[in-house]
Amino acid sequence: LSGYAYTDPRYFGGIFAEDAELEASQPAEACACREPLDALWDIFQVELRANLQSDPTFSGPWVHALCGSAYATIFRFASTHPETGDVSVQGTECTAGLAAMATVCAQSAVLRSKGKASWHWHEAIVQDEGRSVADYMGRVPLTDCMTLCQEHRRCRSIAHGQHGCHLKDRCATPEDDLQPAEERAVGYRTYFLNPCPGSEAEARRGDEGAAAGENVSTLLGEVGLLFDMALQMAEKSTHCFDDSGWSFTIGELLTNRVQLAEVMLGAGGAAGAKAELDAFSWTRRATQSVAGGANPADGPVYRALARATMRWVRKLNSEVGFWHILLNPSSKNDNGEKLERSEEDASSAHH
Repeated sequence: LSGYAYTDPRYFGGIFAEDAELEASQPAEACACREPLDALWDIFQVELRANLQSDPTFSGPWVHALCGSAYATIFRFASTHPETGDVSVQGTECTAGLAAMATVCAQSAVLRSKGKASWHWHEAIVQDEGRSVADYMGRVPLTDCMTLCQEHRRCRSIAHGQHGCHLKDRCATPEDDLQPAEERAVGYRTYFLNPCPGSEAEARRGDEGAAAGENVSTLLGEVGLLFDMALQMAEKSTHCFDDSGWSFTIGELLTNRVQLAEVMLGAGGAAGAKAELDAFSWTRRATQSVAGGANPADGPVYRALARATMRWVRKLNSEVGFWHILLNPSSKNDNGEKLERSEEDASSAHH
């Protein structure tokens, strides 16, 4: 396809013409997020970029904390139709920001299945922070601040925000009172390890992991829901997503969603799904090559193809799941029972 030039997709008619009209109607605010909550968008975007720079594996405890700051925002503006799964957005044009938030929360659910959720947080600074054991002024990525605390023998919690990282000697708890609303600094939160390092609770916990009590099937459902929300909201901002400051690319979301299709099939029931989730590793900055060429992302035809690919990828689970069950003679359900299928259909499918 390298010999083809990217041109006006309306020339090709059909889906390309429809997508050209759709793209022309998309607002610039889809990626350049402002109203409402312009400060929230800015804080989240800066934190996401800084933490991914410090932790390009996208697997540190900061993922859970950043999701915690965004989860309510996702469902404040976006909702999913219970039957079709289609996402609608109301109250904001910032679909790229919502896509990035949903991506972070989907990855948080994946990591929770691996027992990596020991850091907890409050929506603001707690009233009783204890004494300060170290202060690092200026912008410090949350992942670096957490590492500093874990490396300091007296640190038990942190106060983190846009202008500094402050290590505290008190074990914060989920029941702590927060500072009054009028005294709170925007973007500052208390983060703490639960159970607290050195406590009896930590000793009892042993190596069980933070997600020991979570149901893997529930986590898989959460991952799928959030990932598909991310794809649909990215589809609404394809015209600007890859060149925005939201850290992810369309190709990256597609690559990882395809990997997730295999994960969600599992290897036979919940135990297999757990094993597959454990093996899942996020692929950063994958390139999307549906249209080829030297710089395809600059072309409107490319973007139309990318949107079509996103719609197809969202349906992978039902399609791949059907063939996986039909063609795999060892497929079993959670009770270890062989899954029923049509032998005639299986024979036809093999040929």
